[in-house]
Amino acid sequence: MIPGSSHQARTRLFGEPFAILEVIRVWQEAIGEVSDEDAGAEGYSGRDDFLAAFTRINGDVSPDEVVWCVEFTATAVD
Repeated sequence: MIPGSSHQARTRLFGEPFAILEVIRVWQEAIGEVSDEDAGAEGYSGRDDFLAAFTRINGDVSPDEVVWCVEFTATAVD
């Protein structure tokens, strides 16, 4: 993903798009560096809540594990 690029958001591979996502920025960071603010942007109440969900989805990971982060805006498709 490249900042400035646009992508269709769908719930199914060949389903109708429900939004257009515009990529604002892309970066990497260690999962252990996630802040409460980062977690809030993901819809979680805080860092611990986010990390618990991340572990349920991805299994145990080292705090040094580097992940890709993508910031985007969403515009609903009419």
